[in-house]
Amino acid sequence: MFQLAVAPRNRYQAPRYLLYRLSADSAEGWARIPPIALLTDMYGDEVLRGEAKIRVAYDDEYLYLRAEIPESALTIMPELAPDDGLFWRQDHIEFRVQPDPTDPARQLQFLFVPDGRFFDSLGLWQRVDNPARPSCSGKIAADGWGIRCRIPLATCEIAALTPGIVLRALVAHSRWANSGLDAACSSAVEIGFQQAERFTDFVVAEERPVRLAGIAFPSSSLQVGENTAG
Repeated sequence: MFQLAVAPRNRYQAPRYLLYRLSADSAEGWARIPPIALLTDMYGDEVLRGEAKIRVAYDDEYLYLRAEIPESALTIMPELAPDDGLFWRQDHIEFRVQPDPTDPARQLQFLFVPDGRFFDSLGLWQRVDNPARPSCSGKIAADGWGIRCRIPLATCEIAALTPGIVLRALVAHSRWANSGLDAACSSAVEIGFQQAERFTDFVVAEERPVRLAGIAFPSSSLQVGENTAG
């Protein structure tokens, strides 16, 4: 699923992930979507081994993002409007996409905070009746926080996602503690800068096969964990 970046400063090779189709926006559907490996430094040398889980998926109409962050201590400022210059200085999940690979400097940016508020570079956060507006819900509990987001493909200027298409994007978890930023990202990207060549390659795939475990097959040609359907 994950290819570690090499030579981050010279001939950089961005990580590649499979972007799976979401069979259903349910616990069963998300159980088949693997989390993204998060790099904890700006060079792509370390992989976050904590319990933070961020998953990205798609269907015929939407890109989906789900984050589960088991951290009870968080920085959140509910008094800030999304267009406030300090909005990003609270814990958040960031998603960026390059809608046109021939114009890599143009990016769409989305910032989602734990209580479900969000900012987007298109200004859709303030247009509640616009069908292009992303939707996001947040949940804060004693043992951590999470968000569930849905972005229309059309908002990202995507006509359709079919297997084999490469979507250039990145997703990051930014945590603030003692006024300092602690970030982990799907690529070795300096958050907040247009490092277009370092965006992650999300390779579109169909639904992830169901893996069967603990079943003995009579045929020697089948191995435990293989999906025999189709």
